[in-house]
Amino acid sequence: MLHIWASIPLALLKKKARPVAYVKRANVQSSFASRTMMWSGPIIAAFVVFHLLHLTTGTLHPNFAKLDAYNNLVTGFKVIPAAIAYIVAMVLIGMHLSHGIWSMFQSVGISHPRYTPMVKKFAAVVSWILAAGFVSVPVAVLTGLLR
Repeated sequence: MLHIWASIPLALLKKKARPVAYVKRANVQSSFASRTMMWSGPIIAAFVVFHLLHLTTGTLHPNFAKLDAYNNLVTGFKVIPAAIAYIVAMVLIGMHLSHGIWSMFQSVGISHPRYTPMVKKFAAVVSWILAAGFVSVPVAVLTGLLR
């Protein structure tokens, strides 16, 4: 909740700093992840609500069995739209984390031409390994590796 709360003043500050849009937008140094932070954040928040209702409370799960996490996971991901929603959300989380981890290091002062490329690479590698690990679960169910 604090993360979401902090993003609002940041977005307002950004808008105040540049109230008029660029005539020609050239995203020279910005990444797709950085340009979509204000969109991916709310989508991820909605996903967290969906995730809790799907696999924690069972409200959105067709065959929820209380205290049977493995069965709930497998039967939940056999529903193709749910599995696709998880995969898309994990890709968004990977992008969001990639930019967020790098920005976190910059915010605490680790910003130097010598270190920045390594920090960016570290942020990308860590976030995409996490995202790939989480994507592998619905993919394993859809391909029949998990039953």
